[in-house]
Amino acid sequence: MNKQSLLVLEDVESRIAWLHEKTSATNIFWVKSVDEFKAYVEKTPPDDISMIILDHDLGPDKGIHAARFISESFNKIPVIVWSTNLSGSISMVETLKSKGFIAIHIPFVENSLDNLKNVINGWYRNEI
Repeated sequence: MNKQSLLVLEDVESRIAWLHEKTSATNIFWVKSVDEFKAYVEKTPPDDISMIILDHDLGPDKGIHAARFISESFNKIPVIVWSTNLSGSISMVETLKSKGFIAIHIPFVENSLDNLKNVINGWYRNEI
């Protein structure tokens, strides 16, 4: 397992650039849609993904579909919902937690970027 592999479902490229720049994740795999997410997960051994970050609003897709897929397809790995959509994010976190996952919501606002960085880097240093 590559302990620092991060799978990110996000449709905004600038957020991915920020993750590359600011976190200690050595491998960030980026997909833009729920269908791409599912295809990536189906071809990747589960142990090759150590953390998942999900957005909620993805054009016609919704992150809740990915959250449901994760809850049926993965062992318990940490999931961060990084979205401006509070109600959708809460639904995603509750779906994952109901299946035993470690899941948190970090709103996507300017002052939360350091919080997200600290959570990701802390996880990879085994502090969480």
